[in-house]
Amino acid sequence: MRRSRLLLLLGTATAKSGINISDAVTILKQIVGLMSLTGNAAVAADVNGDGSINISDAVTTLKTIVGLESNATMVLVDASGGSSIN
Repeated sequence: MRRSRLLLLLGTATAKSGINISDAVTILKQIVGLMSLTGNAAVAADVNGDGSINISDAVTTLKTIVGLESNATMVLVDASGGSSIN
């Protein structure tokens, strides 16, 4: 069986094109428990790839938005919402 794959830009937790303030807010909502990210959104929100969505991911996303950091990392994931495919 062939698995579908797609590329995600890390930091795009809202599934819109490009990284924007909505992504940072979504990550912060996850951190404080106001929402629960799953599947591809969770993979994309874990910007630093440490297996946890935390303040570091939110700060990196904000720095990317204002141009203080470049975050053009892409990750290949299972399109069904599974984990990273190496």
